[in-house]
Amino acid sequence: MRSIEGLAAAKVVLVTDRTQLQRQLSRTLMTGEEIQEAASVKKAKRLLSEHGPGIVAVMILRQQDVAARKSDGEPSETAPSLGELNADESVVSLNDEAHRSHGSRLDTNLFEALPNCARIGFTGTPIIMGKKKRTSQIFGPVTDRYLLADAEADGAVVRIIYEGNTVKGAVRDGRDLDEVFEEMFAE
Repeated sequence: MRSIEGLAAAKVVLVTDRTQLQRQLSRTLMTGEEIQEAASVKKAKRLLSEHGPGIVAVMILRQQDVAARKSDGEPSETAPSLGELNADESVVSLNDEAHRSHGSRLDTNLFEALPNCARIGFTGTPIIMGKKKRTSQIFGPVTDRYLLADAEADGAVVRIIYEGNTVKGAVRDGRDLDEVFEEMFAE
């Protein structure tokens, strides 16, 4: 992205759902730029509000207003919005695991905070049916696919061939087994 003139000055927001991945990206991204890690909601709000280029690593769970949580300290059902933080059009949001938390209130909060950002989602299992919002509704149409056959052709993975076997078996005196089961799972 940094080698493309129109994207060289963009703010890049790396959105993950795991601290390990956030740390890994922060250590391995090879742009020569400092990656700012948003380790708290307060820091996420500050970093996302800053205008201009940069790279911000933030977890999707940081996309809620902690002060608006329930009085018992538990996250609110609605994950209160951070409000608009940065309306710049030069923000690119790169979202890992675009099928998980995305489509939830946290995802909505992120895009309310960055209303004009370009959204790019990465997933191996896009939501394409069911009650959840489809991945393409959030991130737009698929722009690239890397299928298992592609990974095999590239040598990134090896083909696994397996054979299903069935084993015939029987339980003697099933009544004893039923009693043990009932004792173990009574609650």
